[in-house]
Parts: sequence; structure tokens; C-alpha cells
Amino acid sequence: MSDSAICCTELELRKALEDEGCRKLVLKGATLAADAVEACIALFNFQRMGHLTELRLEDLPLQPGSLEHVAHAVSVPGQMARTSEAHGVEAEEMDLDLFGDGVEDLEASLAAIPVEEIAAEPAPCEGPGLRSLTLSYCPCSPSDAWSPLWRSLPPSLKELDLSGNALSDHAIAALSGALRGRAGLRLGLRGNRCKDIDRLCDAVSRGCVEALDLSENLLNDKSVQQLCEIVGAPGCRLLDLNLSGNSRLTSSSLATLFAKLPRSGSMLRSPIRRLTLRRTSLCDKGVLFLSGMLSELVLELLDLACCTISPPLVSDLLVAAQAAPGVRCIVVDDAGQRLRWNHCDSLESLFRTGANVDAGEAYSHYSPLLHTGWLGACGGPVSGAAADGAAARLISASRTAKMPDKKEAASLVTAAEKHLKVGNAQQSVQAATSASEIFRGLGTEGEGALPDVLRLVIDGKRMLAIQQQEDLAPVRQFAEDAKSNFAKAGNARGEAAMMISMAEITLSERTQPLSKARLPSIQLVDQVRDKGAKQGHC
Repeated sequence: MSDSAICCTELELRKALEDEGCRKLVLKGATLAADAVEACIALFNFQRMGHLTELRLEDLPLQPGSLEHVAHAVSVPGQMARTSEAHGVEAEEMDLDLFGDGVEDLEASLAAIPVEEIAAEPAPCEGPGLRSLTLSYCPCSPSDAWSPLWRSLPPSLKELDLSGNALSDHAIAALSGALRGRAGLRLGLRGNRCKDIDRLCDAVSRGCVEALDLSENLLNDKSVQQLCEIVGAPGCRLLDLNLSGNSRLTSSSLATLFAKLPRSGSMLRSPIRRLTLRRTSLCDKGVLFLSGMLSELVLELLDLACCTISPPLVSDLLVAAQAAPGVRCIVVDDAGQRLRWNHCDSLESLFRTGANVDAGEAYSHYSPLLHTGWLGACGGPVSGAAADGAAARLISASRTAKMPDKKEAASLVTAAEKHLKVGNAQQSVQAATSASEIFRGLGTEGEGALPDVLRLVIDGKRMLAIQQQEDLAPVRQFAEDAKSNFAKAGNARGEAAMMISMAEITLSERTQPLSKARLPSIQLVDQVRDKGAKQGHC
């Protein structure tokens, strides 16, 4: 006996349906012939399926008759008849109303539903009942063939996934009408043909939908405008919105959506907490607008992966995130590297979040400014390891701290990294040195971040020495002194950090041996070039 079953044949399905302990049933039809699919669907009925809480039908080429059979199997006995009687129409008449040739027909059909039934929310379902229903990649035409399923959705349903069925605007409009009176549904419509989502937005504005996946559809800027008109409605309860894979969505319309996002201290904004915009046409213009308002937003997730965002704008976005306590996670691509950035309130949450990073993602709690390096500026890149380690410890320290000094130190490190990114070595050294003094003053509370801050100080000193064509020996001595101090304190991680910095100094010396010979000044190079030109050698 198992609480779940994955079936690929009729025999497996029969056994699963006979097991009353089974709660989750998956039927995969990728290897089934058309007649075998029909035979499997014929096994479905409410008596056999009443114990299920989750039903998944995947890759099944359904005929209209099969889809209607599924509708009867998942519905509560008598539900379809009661629905038709309550609305004063027979089932056949309702099909025509929902799928008429004009919008007027649909409006008339929806208007037949009493207002009190539309406004009423179903009571929470107690006990057995289908909670999750998936029909993915089960295309069925014509569109009105789906109507029996819309009417038979059980009141216990909390999750409905209809991905990959090529559903048109007309079919989604009919579904939206059937959703009236529900609350908190998680609705998956990925990979369909949605574009005009006005009726769907109406259902969302009434609180029917809690999570909406519209990825891989045909949405355009007008579609986003329709969403923007309702996300701030008093009844809207939309927490999770996925618009990925809609390449027609531009920065102009998405900026309008950004302006509707929830902000701290405001009760008039949308309830959206998770926004996913992968593979849209969001570009630097939209990210620049977003960065300017990021500090006010309240978001659990902002996913901008696979968008056309330049590295400088990625850095600006993540720097802005440091001043955005309400933003918990940002996913973005930086020069080909997938980066997941998180705010953590404690060391425990730091390690817990880091363990959940997807494969192929870099994980950081800080702006990855040091990852981009400054090879052209000083002859050798700054290692990104310091940024990752410092980020984790500094954000943990600053977020858990109640003392303003820790927040100031974290802000100084952010400023130091930003200065280093653009080649302002002197300002970077000043900011990083100030931060290191604060962390030293905190004693044991600041010693975890100190090694990484000192590495940042050394990186700035190294860049400054190369820019001013000075010997790197003083920088090396600074690193050796810090290593000695860490050794005396028994701080092995601090010792290791300083050894890495010393290795980077050696690399810079070999790349540009400044300690042995000074490079000619720019003025001297110009003088030599001018003299050569006069003599005809250039």
C-alpha cells in the first residue's frame, strides 16, 4: 500500500484505483496509444477516486468525450446538476452561453449567476476531497469541450494546473466565469495561448486566485495593463505571479507593473509577494526604474533571470537591494552567471537558504561587484571569493544587529565594493578601513566579518599602488601583519584569508613587476610619441 502511484499502463491504473490508501495518482500517457488512453479514462469514476487528494493527467491526447468523463469523475455527485439548476439554465444551454461567438454572450451567461453566489466564498473543505488537479499537455478541441470540466471542479480544489493545453482566450474566459465564488486557488496556465486576459483579471480581482502562472503564453503590453488595473483592487489576493517566457512584455509595461508592487507602509498596493519575469524583454531601462524604488518594495522573490540586463545595471540593482529590507531574494544573470541573492536574518537562515540554491547558480548575500574584476585597471582581477564570504557574514551581522554601528559597517563595505568596481581605489580603501575599525571595535561580534573586510582593504591598497605606479611591498607587509595577528588570536580562517591576499599580490607583481621598475608616465609616453612623429618614425 502506498499513498502515491505513477501509472503508465491500464493495469497499473486499475491497481492504483483499487488502493483506498492512495492519495496521489499520476497517469502518464506518453507511451499509450489512443485506444489505451480511452480505456484508462473509462476507469475513472467518483466512487473509485473519492479517496484521492491529488490527480495528475499528463501527455494524454483527450477526446471531448474523455474530457467530459474526467469531469464527471472529479465532481462531487450532483454538483453539475445543482450548478445548472442554481443558475436557471440546463447544462447544454450553459455551454452555448459560455462559448458563444461574441463577448456579449459570455457576459449574459455570467450575469445569470446571482450576485450573492458570486460574492460568497466556499467554506473551507474538511476531510477527503480533491485538492490538486493537473491536466497538462492534454490538448482537446474544440474549446467548448472543456466546459463540463469547468463546471465540475470540486469545491475542495486548491490547485489547478492546465499547462500546455493550447487553451485560447475564449476557453480561459469561460474558466474564469466558473471560478467565481472560489478563493485562494493556485492556477497554472503555462504554455497556452492567452493574450486577452480581461476576464481572468476579473476573477483575480475578486480574490479567486492566489497564485497565477501565465508563463510561455502570448501576453503583450496590453495584457500587463489589464493586470495592472486589478492588482490593487480591494479583493485581490494574488501573491505569486509568473509572466516568464512572454517575450512581448517590454520594460515600458513592466515598469507600470513595478509601480503597482507592494511597498512598506502602504495599504493601497497589490498583495504580490513573488514576481517571476524570466525570458521577458525587460532591459536596462526597466531595471533602472526598478532600482530607484527597490528600497520601498516588499517582495519575497524577484526573479529576473534570462533578461537582457547589462552587468553594470545588475550591480546597481544588487547594491540597491542592500537598502531594501523588504526584498528577500533576487535571481538575476550577471555576465552569463546565474546569481541568487538573499537577505538572511540569522546564521541559521543563511545556511538553510544556501543549501537550497539551484544547480548552476552562484549564491551570495551581497552585490557581486568583485566578481567582475578590474583586470584592465590594475593587471589582475580581484578574487570573487572575498565578496561571497564577506557578503554572507556581513549581511548576517547587519541584519541581526540592533546597534547602528553594524549597519554602518555594512553600508561602508557596500560603498567600498562599489568604488573598487569603478576604479576609485582611494575611496574604496577609506570606506573599507572605516568598516574594519568598526568591526574591530565590536570584539567577538565583529570578528567573523573582519577577515573578509581586511581582504577588501588589501584589494583597494593593491589597486591604488598599481594606479600610482608604486611598490607593492607595503601592501604585502600589511597582509603579513594581519596574518600574524590572526595567528596570535587563533583565527585560522583569518590566516587563510590573508594568505590568499598575499598570493594575489604576488600575481599582480608578476603581471606588472612594479617593485622592480616603474612604468613611464602618460606624459612621458606622449612626449616620446610626439618626438617620433616629428622624426617620421611613427
